Amino acid sequence: MVVSLGIPLEIYHGLLGRCVLSSRVFAILKNSLIMTDKPKGEKATNIIHITCDTKDARLLSKHAQQFYRAAIPYLEKFIATAQRKTTRRISRRPRSKA
Repeated sequence: MVVSLGIPLEIYHGLLGRCVLSSRVFAILKNSLIMTDKPKGEKATNIIHITCDTKDARLLSKHAQQFYRAAIPYLEKFIATAQRKTTRRISRRPRSKA
């Protein structure tokens, strides 16, 4: 299942700086978009949107646990949201008539 994750620019750079250039984690992180998020009345902030599947998200989380713990809350929230969406999708399937 393909899902999208938003993390602050500072967290993104911290995680990216702890990757080997030839690694899958680096490729996942480099394949992302920088977007400006500006809630009403607040200063604009840059958010990195990473689109990947849940398997790659778990790989990012595992990497963060070893090398950059500040990214873990963002990644775990992302994985939990993806799992809830998958669970809802499975539970909404029509039951077959036997």
